[in-house]
Amino acid sequence: MSVDGAIRRDPESAAAEPFDLIVVGAGIHGAAAALEASRRGLRVLVLDRGDFGGETSWSSLRILHGGLRYLQSFDLVRFRESVKARSWYVRELPSLVEPLVCLMPLYGEGPRRKTLLGPALALNELLRRVWAADSERDLIPGSRLLGATEVRNRFPAVRTTGLQGGALWHDAYVSQPQRVLIEMLRRVVSRGGSALNYVEATGWCLDDGNRILGVEARDLLTDTPITFASRAVLNCAGPWARGLDGANWPAGTESHAPSLAFNLLLDCPLDTASTVAVQPAGGGRTYFLHPMGTRTLAGTYHAAADGPGGTPSEAQISEFIGDLRAAIPGFAPARSDVLRVLAGTLPAKRVGTDDVETRDLWADAGARGGPEGLFTLVGVKYTTAPLAAKRAVKRIVQRCFPTVGGTGDGMTEPAPRPVPAWQEFADLARNHREQARVLVQAIVDNEGVTTVEDLLLRRVDWGLVPSEFDEAARLAGSWFPELVPGEAEPGSD
Repeated sequence: MSVDGAIRRDPESAAAEPFDLIVVGAGIHGAAAALEASRRGLRVLVLDRGDFGGETSWSSLRILHGGLRYLQSFDLVRFRESVKARSWYVRELPSLVEPLVCLMPLYGEGPRRKTLLGPALALNELLRRVWAADSERDLIPGSRLLGATEVRNRFPAVRTTGLQGGALWHDAYVSQPQRVLIEMLRRVVSRGGSALNYVEATGWCLDDGNRILGVEARDLLTDTPITFASRAVLNCAGPWARGLDGANWPAGTESHAPSLAFNLLLDCPLDTASTVAVQPAGGGRTYFLHPMGTRTLAGTYHAAADGPGGTPSEAQISEFIGDLRAAIPGFAPARSDVLRVLAGTLPAKRVGTDDVETRDLWADAGARGGPEGLFTLVGVKYTTAPLAAKRAVKRIVQRCFPTVGGTGDGMTEPAPRPVPAWQEFADLARNHREQARVLVQAIVDNEGVTTVEDLLLRRVDWGLVPSEFDEAARLAGSWFPELVPGEAEPGSD
């Protein structure tokens, strides 16, 4: 057990000891499930064939939505879930979550009418007081309707033709989503678990009674096979889950086909202090644009996909940029302004569409005559991952560990590691080089870092902008020459 939550990559030691549960896939859903299981007293091993959170979770838009849009269709179940999930992040990781001001211009079109948004905002405030945690109610301010003049004052680039006013509400924002996932894994390790990156699950170990005994895997850094023992397995491999489960994939889940989702980091400023939700004139997708100083993070574009792990085409990127220009006449990004494409794979409702699924996929293979102790969770939303994980682990405990108690044992978990933003760190490195080196040393030694990309993209946010990545990589390389370059940076342009 590592009380301080040090993530040490040691496959041999992990293979020498049995675990209660192995979680395959260290995206946000896998990490959340591992944390929930460890808090219930299970000894958990997390495996990922790449780096922790290196796929869809890494490409998150960083907004924790509270479910306001569900009130427009009176979907109170999903609204409640979103509010409670957002509260989880605020309560568990308060140093990583901040309030986010959101502004939606209203033009009297479709659901974007004051007559609909007004009641939705009022209901949002009423129900949030009931379902949100106290910590969230203290952090997240309220919502209201704005007149057209105030919208123009807050957002000078707004499309003014037909502007009737706006909706102002607050969600939550995670400036360093990498830290959210790593802090979850640190807590798992502090409770006796283990987390291994670059270890690919290749199959399940079964006894003669078709019961799970563990996971067959391959250490991708040494290209050697390795076996891990456990009493149960939770497959959280996202779009790759079907390939692992094979014939155990539940019938009737053809709808969980892959779809492409991507965001753009643009090298142009947005003249507002608010995150804005906009549509092109005439209708279309709703995009959120978040100002980041002289840059803007925009998303999300959805498209059909042939398989998992795809990247957007030039035509899709161009269409995205065109939509943004049409939605905000005073905002004119060009293809050359794209600093990074953040792409991931989400489940779609139907094959060959961009209609994103709204329900998590849950499967218990043993209940259908498959291997006992094999479970699958494919989640659909970053925000609601903790609640999806809680439901999944509760079912696993009921099936495989009926004598295990509930959560809330009072065990102390490691506090989040403070990590400065890039500019603050760059200043520290210039003025206090040794302090900067010690800060990076703690991350490299204790968070499973193997490559420069692991460090700069998935432990800290210092490499999101390619030019800053190059500067930070030179600095890290001077201190830690043993860090090897990984594969090509994800989503760089």
